[in-house]
Amino acid sequence: MTAPEEKKKPHVSPSQVGRYCQCGESYRRRYILGEKLPPGVAMVRGTAIHKGAEFNFKQKLKTREDLPEAQIVDKAVSTFEEKIKHEGLMLSEDELARGEKVIVAEGKDEVAGLAKVLHSGVFPRYQPKLIEEEQRIELPAASHDLMGIIDLIDDKETIVDFKTSGKTKSQEDVDGDGQFTFYGLLYKAKFKKECAGISIENLVTTKTPKVVTLKTTRDNGDYQALINRVNMMLNGIKAEIFTPAPPGAWWCGPKWCGYYSTCPYVKHK
Repeated sequence: MTAPEEKKKPHVSPSQVGRYCQCGESYRRRYILGEKLPPGVAMVRGTAIHKGAEFNFKQKLKTREDLPEAQIVDKAVSTFEEKIKHEGLMLSEDELARGEKVIVAEGKDEVAGLAKVLHSGVFPRYQPKLIEEEQRIELPAASHDLMGIIDLIDDKETIVDFKTSGKTKSQEDVDGDGQFTFYGLLYKAKFKKECAGISIENLVTTKTPKVVTLKTTRDNGDYQALINRVNMMLNGIKAEIFTPAPPGAWWCGPKWCGYYSTCPYVKHK
């Protein structure tokens, strides 16, 4: 008789910590009740670009050469199409008014343009060491482990993260982003040393797509603040405390939150 498979210990990721701190109710709906929503077009676009980068860098480990631009564009666009086919697409009221076909067509054009910028402006600068590899910190005394997937660690021991956005991120944005603190901690736990730095390749969907490179660092003070935040989160989950977003928060609205229309903490018509 085969022994029952041991249940894997749950984990918290950078996105989970961010969601819980922004809106505990959103976290509860997604991770406690399991109400998974279709992604928005921006998320699908980001996934497509990540897949294009992963496709190139995995083979570059051995070849030390980048793939042709056309292959990267094809991979990114096909990923965009497949994700929508299998997971659907969450559209805002404005997007619904314009029509899904129009939004998808625009999204594909944006993905193709960003993939070209990724190929010419980012790929030549990095030789990969690790790509999209799950990193886990086991916490025996806690209810959850810490887990994250770093986009790229290059041969200079730099953490590289690919971000797509509608406008350029600022230095303040990346210096205060807990996701990169999380990645720095994962790196230190695995390699027993600090990374050489963190580079954010911000691919921007302006009229002419562009890439802006931002650099940031983290230290033990950042890690301690993150650990304090994670401990607060785990205590809150155990006590079933899921504080909603504060009234007036920019992310608390139908455009940014799929749970908004059924949320008990907002006024409905």
